[in-house]
Amino acid sequence: LGFMISLSRNIHSSSNKLSKGIWDKNGGRSLSELNVGIIGLGNIGKEVAINLKPFGCKLLANDIIDYNEYCTNNNIQFVSKLFLYQNCDIITIHTPLNQSTLNLINKSTFKLMQRLPFIINTARGGIINEVDLLEAIKNQKIRGAALDVFENEPLHNKDIYKSEKIICTPHISGNSSDAVIKMGKSS
Repeated sequence: LGFMISLSRNIHSSSNKLSKGIWDKNGGRSLSELNVGIIGLGNIGKEVAINLKPFGCKLLANDIIDYNEYCTNNNIQFVSKLFLYQNCDIITIHTPLNQSTLNLINKSTFKLMQRLPFIINTARGGIINEVDLLEAIKNQKIRGAALDVFENEPLHNKDIYKSEKIICTPHISGNSSDAVIKMGKSS
């Protein structure tokens, strides 16, 4: 959710520009104006959807499990991946990494994205092909990205973390002090 707000409201890019002495008051767009696509509607995907409801954005979701009933009951549009790629301003990924999700987001996928979305991955590295991501940003197929996970960790692809259009964090999305305590108690 923090990534979504930072990307859509230009918080990260404005901060980078201001550190270089550039006063750019482009406040971006509010989440309420955007279509947010959730790939993977398991426990985390559902939590993301619940947390987005107060913002009033249109929610679309895709999963290999049929969540039509859940989506109908929660005002979420359950759609194909193609429809999600073509109609979302933000795409957030919440799937495991396996053979079917390895490089799920790649050069071919970026070509399907018609709204120049932001891409967020806090799930697993390898779901997004990082070389293709950089190319999509360079060729303006997407607006930018936020990544908390990477193909290789720690991240050593300088082009990823030096890009002004990508927010990078060191695999901390599930690492708040409270979350760490809860994980420890659950074992």
